[in-house]
Amino acid sequence: MSLDAIKSVAKAEEEAGAAKSTQAAAAKKLLADTEAAGKAAFEKRRSETEALNAEKLAKAAEAAAADCDAILAKADSDCAALKAKAENRLKDARALIVGRVVGR
Repeated sequence: MSLDAIKSVAKAEEEAGAAKSTQAAAAKKLLADTEAAGKAAFEKRRSETEALNAEKLAKAAEAAAADCDAILAKADSDCAALKAKAENRLKDARALIVGRVVGR
């Protein structure tokens, strides 16, 4: 093999090695950039989801408070109706007892 051929092969190997390391560096950079973009997209989605969950939780709490108020109002109404019914029955019971005691 001639000296020129050996130099040509060595030069080609050197260029191939340089191209290989350039491509490896480019691949590492692309991987790092893609990973950073993925993490940023994930964080954005996570914060959006947390905000949406907080909003839904607040709405659910408001709805639960409204339901609680409605239940308490119905319970107060039912209690007042039962109290009135009990007071009427008490009057009837008093009259019945007085009638039996006095009627003896």
